[in-house]
Amino acid sequence: DEVLRSNGALKPDVMWYLTQQILPPISRLCEPIEAISPKFLAEKLGLDSSSVQNRSTMEGGEEELLIDYKPASLDSDEQRFKDVEKLKMRCFSCNTEQEFPGVA
Repeated sequence: DEVLRSNGALKPDVMWYLTQQILPPISRLCEPIEAISPKFLAEKLGLDSSSVQNRSTMEGGEEELLIDYKPASLDSDEQRFKDVEKLKMRCFSCNTEQEFPGVA
């Protein structure tokens, strides 16, 4: 809002947003894809890739965690949502409550 109200006097720092707000979540999303490194993503975003760590240079042995990484989306729905409370709907006409099975 402030940027719009400034009539061009204030300009967003595009590089800051790319490096701080865009690159980190995209890097996390692409971690399971072996051919895509954070440096590669930085280059594609037009950033200086020399300041970006590759998976192989991660600190604290985090690269070992990527070897057996399995995205939660590959788990069955039963496994992923086992702790979720089922949605129950109440009929206003008869005042009965039933579990909503979902949309097929």
